[in-house]
Amino acid sequence: MKKFFFLLLFPLWILCQDVQILPSINHLGKIPDTKPVACFFEIYNASSKTLEILKVHSFCSCNVASMESKEILPGQKKKLEVTFNPHGRNSGYLRWEIQVFHNFSSQPTIATFDVTVLKDNYISHPNFYLGEFPQGKQREARLWISPRNFPDFAIKSIDFELNADKTKCFDIVYETQMYDGFYPEARKALCLKAIAKKEIPSGVIQGKVFIHSNFPEKPIIEIPIFAKVSGEISISRTSLNMGILGKEKNIEKTFMVYSVEEKESFEIQKIESSLSFLLIKVEPLIPGIYYQIHVNAQIPENITPGEFRGQITIYTNHPRQSSLVLPVQGFIPSLYKKNSP
Repeated sequence: MKKFFFLLLFPLWILCQDVQILPSINHLGKIPDTKPVACFFEIYNASSKTLEILKVHSFCSCNVASMESKEILPGQKKKLEVTFNPHGRNSGYLRWEIQVFHNFSSQPTIATFDVTVLKDNYISHPNFYLGEFPQGKQREARLWISPRNFPDFAIKSIDFELNADKTKCFDIVYETQMYDGFYPEARKALCLKAIAKKEIPSGVIQGKVFIHSNFPEKPIIEIPIFAKVSGEISISRTSLNMGILGKEKNIEKTFMVYSVEEKESFEIQKIESSLSFLLIKVEPLIPGIYYQIHVNAQIPENITPGEFRGQITIYTNHPRQSSLVLPVQGFIPSLYKKNSP
């Protein structure tokens, strides 16, 4: 049995030796997240046949590969160039594989590179993202601020703009630390933690944190913040995107409001929207436990085209969750024009 298994793998092993990619891994080191970087491989044809490169595939659009030639004669080498664009990627250590498909095997040969992406900015993360967590459970998110040429950076005050009572949602605390995620090397930074309060209301809590500082280039730093707090009643969506609303389109969106443990029954008393053109209907699926909410748009002729944002507020008779809030957004095309006065 072992002999048969070896004979089965032997041709594949030989083919793998016929196509070699050098080096086996490219180490790109530390790079800023603002500039693309290129690395080069050599594909060597160690066989007596012509090697044809059929396809070069990457698992991320941040990698672009190009070949010097798609045909490699026996004993020859051709260059494979891979350009990595770190913009929008997570910072830290990353390892990528590039698949090179060819006519010698159905399995690709792999070109590998690794890189450490560092933030070439004064802030380490674009937002405070606390994710989803149960009401009453402590949850925090952190980020670091350190302007490269302004070592005396200091915070004067912090304020919030939220879709809920800001006195009940988050605390922001900070301290000085060494942070190794900035380019080109580790430096002192203020580590800010956004901590959910025990009394934070349930539902989607989002908005902005305003950091007032002594930094001349950015005296007010705006940082988005997001949390989905699940209580005894929850909403099936974190937000409602109505999409593009057209005259001929009857777009309906739905979401669920439900009892999480299916133990606590509740009633929806009323639903209000900050957007007057939304029509909302409640459909009890299992009264007291599951409700499906239908949302339609009835666009008036004189509405201003463009993006719209608002929220839907669901009021209930639940003693601990009297209201839940769902953000809403969408787009009204220019076919809706305001009537001239």
